[in-house]
Amino acid sequence: MPLIKSNFNKRKITIHAQIDSEILKQIYSYCKWANIKSIDIFFEESIKFILEKKN
Repeated sequence: MPLIKSNFNKRKITIHAQIDSEILKQIYSYCKWANIKSIDIFFEESIKFILEKKN
């Protein structure tokens, strides 16, 4: 069961980031498995998860 669900109803801004190519392959693989059409959603949901655990 995927932990991340697609949500395209939010206002977006563009950022630039560098990431290890092997990590990016794993992200794309997860997104394909979870039927997530855009890695934007992966990053947003992952960051929200981390920030919620901080508090």
